[in-house]
Amino acid sequence: MTETRAGDVTTRTARVVMVALCVTALIVQGGLLQPKTWFWTGDMIYHHAVMAEIQAGELLPGGPYPGLPAFYSPLLHWMAAGVGLLARIELTEAMRAVSVVFAPLLPLGSYWVARSLGLARSASLVAAILATFAGGWKTTEDRVWVDSLFVGQHNFFPTFPRDIAFLLLPLGLVCVYRAVAQNWKPGAWLAGLAFALMVLAHTQTAVFAAPLLGLYLALLVAMRRELIWSAVHASVVPV
Repeated sequence: MTETRAGDVTTRTARVVMVALCVTALIVQGGLLQPKTWFWTGDMIYHHAVMAEIQAGELLPGGPYPGLPAFYSPLLHWMAAGVGLLARIELTEAMRAVSVVFAPLLPLGSYWVARSLGLARSASLVAAILATFAGGWKTTEDRVWVDSLFVGQHNFFPTFPRDIAFLLLPLGLVCVYRAVAQNWKPGAWLAGLAFALMVLAHTQTAVFAAPLLGLYLALLVAMRRELIWSAVHASVVPV
């Protein structure tokens, strides 16, 4: 993935474009320019309550009301509550900090996935740009996280649990691909980490990882029988 193909951009050019893209995502997608006066409305009322429970010492929080089970896995809530306690800032600012840090991860992850699949640097840059911004922006105060099917829209401040899961899913699948097809040693373990974090971030999305992984490995082994043991290893380790 290091050689420069004919007509492709250089490594230096790709790095400059990626730095500019990540900075843009950090400022725009991360919410530095978005005050969000409606912040603690809708789903965020629930998330705020769970974060407050964690800050009060309940590391495995229930729902926002006594006797109500938690609907979301607590990874995002742990991060926001932890940032708030460590930095001694309000949960609103803690969520902003998490969103700002998370925003550049989408273009970086998209570029790495594209390069891992064998795309040229120029094509990988296009993939990173589209994954980050192709969803369009909706900055009005009635915006909710279901307004767009594009991940880029979901990642607009504030970050939601499904944003984290949507980032981890392709990373985990590509780690499995590299472990099986390219004999990349850390691949299976990194895939296991990605899928485990998915469960902690958004269990509903993580449920889809298992059938996708099984289907991919079945098709791969059907086409290349010699990879069966690599496929078994790559599927056992994440479990």
